[in-house]
Amino acid sequence: MSTEVLTQSQFYDIYKAEVQSQAGEFSDFNEGSMHDILAGAISTCMNELSELIVEEFMKTYFDLAEGDDLDKLAVDHFGETFSRPEASFATGSGIFSRLTTEKGNVTIPSGTIVKTKKNSSGIEIRYKTDAEVIMTGLSISANITAVEAGKSGVVNAGTITVIESSLTDSSISFSNSANTAGGEDKMEDADYREFLKQKILSLVGATLASIQSTALAVAGVFYAVPIIEKKIVIEYDIANSQILAGAKYFTIPYPVLYVADEDGNSSTQLINAVKEAIALVKACGVEIIVKGAISAPIDWTASLTLNPSGPNYSVLQSDLSMIKEQMAIYINDKIAIGSGFNKPTANAYILSIFGPSGTDDITTFSTSVPSGNVAGAIGTKLIAGTVSLQ
Repeated sequence: MSTEVLTQSQFYDIYKAEVQSQAGEFSDFNEGSMHDILAGAISTCMNELSELIVEEFMKTYFDLAEGDDLDKLAVDHFGETFSRPEASFATGSGIFSRLTTEKGNVTIPSGTIVKTKKNSSGIEIRYKTDAEVIMTGLSISANITAVEAGKSGVVNAGTITVIESSLTDSSISFSNSANTAGGEDKMEDADYREFLKQKILSLVGATLASIQSTALAVAGVFYAVPIIEKKIVIEYDIANSQILAGAKYFTIPYPVLYVADEDGNSSTQLINAVKEAIALVKACGVEIIVKGAISAPIDWTASLTLNPSGPNYSVLQSDLSMIKEQMAIYINDKIAIGSGFNKPTANAYILSIFGPSGTDDITTFSTSVPSGNVAGAIGTKLIAGTVSLQ
């Protein structure tokens, strides 16, 4: 159904045409005439009324509603569990360490603040420890959570190195042992619509698609891939530590769910959040193993030929960043966990956007690095490394 609203001028013309068809001898529409005044007033009212009707009509569809109207529509239809997720906090872990135990046991309280060094803009990212730990030796690990919610809390390993809180041993240092993960800004409308679709799919319950959708609806999860793995077993007499007489080998299938955030990282907290969520939709008695995907950077180098007649030729001559951005998007967003890099498919993706069937800005595109296809590996998420064009 079209939601196009007629303009005031179109409504005016409809009024004029109707009057002239019914009583042509009384159809004076000169400026300031009675018909001109009536047509102007009626057409203005109809235009405003039509816009209001369409505006309210759009609020009743998930793909058309926006902002607070989209929130109200989702909650009204499905309840509070379908509310727009708030920004989530990045989590991770790190190691407190020291060179000697001269100061004895040191209690590191829950809420101890550690942070990154200030960047060129004077910004530092602060984190707090999740629980109290006691350092009795030279090192001890601790889980941390960003103080402020959002993507800003997602940082690389080894970048959280400053201890803001005072400890009884000033020689203690800290470093995050892995990338932090899970931090997300409050969802924009487009992401919220996708969240709602995943939540609706999760209502099916106890299917791989439902489990995947439930995991994707967890704040901070960007990738979720369920895989059925198989284990060969045989009947065994545990009491006597021997295989039962006449026993045969058979196969037990079991599901494994690999998850990661937008950067291909995961954390213990993120994995636990997914476990808690899928417990509500998995079949009774079925154990689903949740694992964090391993991110693997991949470099991509390609050569291209610009089309001098293309609409962006003057820009692309000096700046190919728009194409390189799409190359990174292909690796980060279009290659699923466990999937590899296929050169013909990757070339075709870029050509579909910028080639003759797209913007027609390039005539050829060919990948040189990697030199061949890169096979996927279970539990591994390829992420964009160095992306370059020649």
